Amino acid sequence: MNGTPDHPRPRFESDRDRRSEDFFRRVLEDLWHVRLTRTPDLTSWDFNIIVPFSNVLGGYVEFKIRGCRSGTYTHYFVFQNKIDRAIYIAEQNLLPFILVVKFTDIMLAIELTRARIRDYPLERNGRVTNPRDSFDVQMAYHIPVVDFVHPMEIKIKGVL
Repeated sequence: MNGTPDHPRPRFESDRDRRSEDFFRRVLEDLWHVRLTRTPDLTSWDFNIIVPFSNVLGGYVEFKIRGCRSGTYTHYFVFQNKIDRAIYIAEQNLLPFILVVKFTDIMLAIELTRARIRDYPLERNGRVTNPRDSFDVQMAYHIPVVDFVHPMEIKIKGVL
């Protein structure tokens, strides 16, 4: 898929990545008692949170799958542009934006807001070995892994 002016890079998620996301989507749906609906390609987040019974939008989720253990690195980096856009939309709609990372040993989550993201270092980072394109190195937030929690600790408004 080709990019757009707002999102100049194509989608690099493989079908295998999307199948993995769908498997863990179901895990999160069970944990949070919600429905997660996939967003169109090139949206700044992967899933919309739909609160059951009321069918109301309850938030946004960006889902990442990493092939390392949670303790391999002290920080998790995520590209600034994507996260800033998602946080902006979430805050305009008074809804949470949640970043979920599935490591090989555990799934962790963090609710991100504009105020919270400012606390994290912003540095140029990315895929420096075998980059796929010029967008593989960008400004990225470095979020301490210890700031993430088990997804069970994330509470979705409107869900008991």
